Amino acid sequence: INGETRFGLEAEIFAAHTERGEMLVYGDLKRDFALTGKMTVKPVIGFLAGHGDDAVFAEARLRYAVTDKLAPYVGILWEKVYGEIDLSDSSALLGVTFWF
Repeated sequence: INGETRFGLEAEIFAAHTERGEMLVYGDLKRDFALTGKMTVKPVIGFLAGHGDDAVFAEARLRYAVTDKLAPYVGILWEKVYGEIDLSDSSALLGVTFWF
């Protein structure tokens, strides 16, 4: 299920049943904030639950629209996994968003 909340947040929730009989649930909230006419920041918070190791994450991407259909971005991702062994990790992101 994907939609927009009253406050302009994009919300997504996904549930699946695995071949091993486990139920997985993923959800996130995100929103674009325009900094300039071409630069946008997108914070995201979310979770993944149900496979034995549950996780929460937070992400922020800074995107620059080169054209209407091409926008490279840089960002950072923080993730915390809860389970038999608790893990916390941060990652740098680099990519390109494109539309066709």
